[in-house]
Amino acid sequence: MKLGRGFANLLAFALLFFAASLLAAAQEQCLPFGGTIYGWHYGDAWYGTGDFTVGSRVMHATIKDPNTAFTDMGDIWIGKEEATFSFGRGEKITLMTDFVTEHQTDSGGDQGVFHVNETGFFDRGTGRFRGAWGRFNLQGPFGPGVTLPAEIVPGVNDGLYWIGQYNGTICGVRDLRGD
Repeated sequence: MKLGRGFANLLAFALLFFAASLLAAAQEQCLPFGGTIYGWHYGDAWYGTGDFTVGSRVMHATIKDPNTAFTDMGDIWIGKEEATFSFGRGEKITLMTDFVTEHQTDSGGDQGVFHVNETGFFDRGTGRFRGAWGRFNLQGPFGPGVTLPAEIVPGVNDGLYWIGQYNGTICGVRDLRGD
């Protein structure tokens, strides 16, 4: 059976379009993002470390997380942060965050434990995170009464500690297979 030139061209175009669509979909694939931060406060920023999954890959990050806005409403604090996650070798992503804290009943004195709720989006990625986007949320305790695991050695700090669990979806991350 002989195919006409027009049909062969149409078939070739359809196959090329299908392959390009698959490639574009792979580049814009959305992946689960999550992990636990172990942090400490010093000056006007939080610092931390943790292991985070991006898809099925575990990546270690160091974090610097300064407040960019803060309002003290007594038992509730609200504000904004820009947490930069550095994964090494030029791989970074900033998490643009809105937060609200709840002061729990044991928050008085030196044993204070508070709770933070955060939500936000990914921005300003570099390396394989350039152009990445998505959303996340975080919850966890912070304050002078929070104890970090023994294997986490905080840097210089002013006595406030934080353990937070991130969950979200990140899209547009470049190839995670290499290294």
